Amino acid sequence: MALGSQVPDELLDKIIESQKPNQCCTLIYTSGTTGTPKGVMLSHDNITWTARAGGEFVSLSKATERQEVVVSYLPLSHVAAQMIDIWLPIAFGVQTCFAQPDALKGSLVETLREVRPTAFLGVPRVWEKMQERMKAVGAKSSALKRRIAAWAKAVGMETNLKRLKGSTDLPFNYRLARSLVYKKVHKALGLDRCTKCYTGAAPIARDTLEFFLSLDLPIYELYGMSESTGPHTVSHPKAHRLTSHPPTPFAFGIEHPEGSPLICDGKFLVFKQGDAEHLAWRLIYDGKFLALKQGDAEVRFLRLSQPGLALKTSLTDGLREGDHRMQDDAVPAGPGRRGRGVLLRAARFHGLPQHGGEDERSPRQRGLAPFGDLGKHDAEGFLYITGRIKELIITAGGENIPPVPIEDAVKEAVPILSNVMLVGDKAKFLSMLVTLKCKMNPDSGEPEDELTPEVVEFCRKVGSRANKVSDVVSVRDPAVYAAIQKGINAVNEQATSNAQKIQKWVLLDKDFSVAGGELGPTMKLKRPTVLEMYKRQIAEMYAET
Repeated sequence: MALGSQVPDELLDKIIESQKPNQCCTLIYTSGTTGTPKGVMLSHDNITWTARAGGEFVSLSKATERQEVVVSYLPLSHVAAQMIDIWLPIAFGVQTCFAQPDALKGSLVETLREVRPTAFLGVPRVWEKMQERMKAVGAKSSALKRRIAAWAKAVGMETNLKRLKGSTDLPFNYRLARSLVYKKVHKALGLDRCTKCYTGAAPIARDTLEFFLSLDLPIYELYGMSESTGPHTVSHPKAHRLTSHPPTPFAFGIEHPEGSPLICDGKFLVFKQGDAEHLAWRLIYDGKFLALKQGDAEVRFLRLSQPGLALKTSLTDGLREGDHRMQDDAVPAGPGRRGRGVLLRAARFHGLPQHGGEDERSPRQRGLAPFGDLGKHDAEGFLYITGRIKELIITAGGENIPPVPIEDAVKEAVPILSNVMLVGDKAKFLSMLVTLKCKMNPDSGEPEDELTPEVVEFCRKVGSRANKVSDVVSVRDPAVYAAIQKGINAVNEQATSNAQKIQKWVLLDKDFSVAGGELGPTMKLKRPTVLEMYKRQIAEMYAET
């Protein structure tokens, strides 16, 4: 404040007046988890439009109506942190409470209890750590409390799965469980006032989403990237499927040339013509008109009249990285189709400074922003991200394998594993690096040797006396190694081909961490770094063949 008082108002007014909506406001550097970080140029327009549209879409209240509160714990160099901790609060009068610097090392839960936010974005690892801590506490509870918790979770899962399909019923057992269990759990987490729980920035396991859903805490997924100024599509109560993203990003209206409105409620596009309503499932955009196709019916072309329209559509199957085709070459993805995606958006980024302020695509593609994710649509248009193009493993036999689905399946089959990473690019078979769940040092954030209570309990059940990671790794504990192999075998049985089966794996002597360099600031796996750090262990797996 003292520094600001030294700046004359005339100078500040002159600077403000010189700013233009389409000028670059900030540079956001990508995390670099799949390559060299890139600086993304975001304009004042990008930020103000996204903050306003995003906040309205998730029903964020203005301070004059209700005080919203958020907790800031991610690095402010990250686009999600800037949008949620700075720009949205400015637009809606949200109160931002800053967590301690060691938030991701364990103090975040204490901050949540103190602040009791009304909205919270947790990166997947935050939700996973909460889940692990709650399971550890539950394991120490009495038999009666464990039975009550299991009953409440079963009721919560059944009720909330029905709510995902549109049910509004709140049966008596659900209301009883909410009074006995859910409210207490929410308060213990500091989320008793939170009506909007989100996750983003990295893939989240279905098991984690189901765990919190069973406790009456639905976690909505947010999908986007730096180039889209953060969010591009956000799940919400009326358009929510586990591990997916809704078919349309924000609610909007489009005016038909004859005056008939096209309305999107976040789930369906409805073309109203008189009293009749028609669902529009497929969208094609040629730069000027939006084409709507209803089954085999003719395509209706509508001129866009909403300047802030944002859409996402998938391109044809087999599209290679760098193959940036225009929409006249694109085929919207139907049920089960896979492809690379593009963003069509008024609030898309300006470009990359290393490309002279322009994006690297041809001029006729301006307005389309290809992104590096792989995904598929279901019959209702929900998007499921299956991996990233740069993460694809191409075996020596030429088979393209997205690693994330296999990694998620292994973690679900072997719950004592903390991090897993599939390996096998240009190799004859797939192998995997795995780590055990262990306690983290609250000061340094480094993984410790001591196993979590959940893992210790698992070890006892399979006949192992191990209490530390070193106890397992040093002697290749037969009971634990057999349990891991059993889980991997179960995953292999579901593989669609032999090339997608995990032939070998190695248990590392420490877990991955931000401090160790294996994870990025949002807890995303830095695959190139891990490959370099553990190249000796990887080489040994393939040398044994």
